Amino acid sequence: MVLNSLLFAVAASFIMPVLLAFAFAKGNTENIPGKKFVIVFALGSLMYALSELLLREFLLLKVIVPRFSDSLWYYYIFENGVTNSTLYFSAFSGVTIAVLQELFRFAVFFIVFKLLKDKSKSMTTASVYGFGSGWMESVSILGVMAFSYLIGNDGERGLDDIWATRALLAGIERIVYLFYHVGYSMLIVYGFKHRKKIIMFLVALVLHAGLTTIDVYLGKIGLEYTTLIFINAAMAAAVCGLAILLWKYTVKTDANIDK
Repeated sequence: MVLNSLLFAVAASFIMPVLLAFAFAKGNTENIPGKKFVIVFALGSLMYALSELLLREFLLLKVIVPRFSDSLWYYYIFENGVTNSTLYFSAFSGVTIAVLQELFRFAVFFIVFKLLKDKSKSMTTASVYGFGSGWMESVSILGVMAFSYLIGNDGERGLDDIWATRALLAGIERIVYLFYHVGYSMLIVYGFKHRKKIIMFLVALVLHAGLTTIDVYLGKIGLEYTTLIFINAAMAAAVCGLAILLWKYTVKTDANIDK
């Protein structure tokens, strides 16, 4: 099921930029031509799909489960229900997801600024990339919902209405993740622009790991999706707000440097 949704996500990572190309073909956004806009968006989309592929299909299913499925450690972390181990599971998930995705993000921006020669290192670059990776986060969950509803987990029947509603709410919750990815991307691009790459990478990594741990934990203890949506929206706004404040705080300095 995860593999199906990932294939859906990878396909969408090519379809969405093509559609955007038509929308932005005649316009520029903060020194980024429409062509580069599409490339950056597609790189963001592929980053998320690849990180999910490595995390779920390889790391979890091929490495962790076969190696530890018979051990007390695996039972304690993954199958012990809502107990103290829930926090350990949430932290494990949060840190693993954050490390993979932020490493990909850092690498993609390095490629964008070196190979594509994007000297502006602007908030727009960060935002476009963030929307690309956030789009994949949303579409992969919606892909799971679509495949589950159409063919069912057993290949014969679809989800009932209750689970279909929960899946839809999960998809909406992931749409909020668009703004997480925009915020993290802004922080890292800020680091590139101001020669603080490693510092801002670590800031984004810690924020990503911490907030993902909170999100996984709240979901694990059975918090309703409608509540999760509002909590995630508030946390995503905080990340974006921090990034925007950093950019605004140094805008006068940037103007003087540009002169």
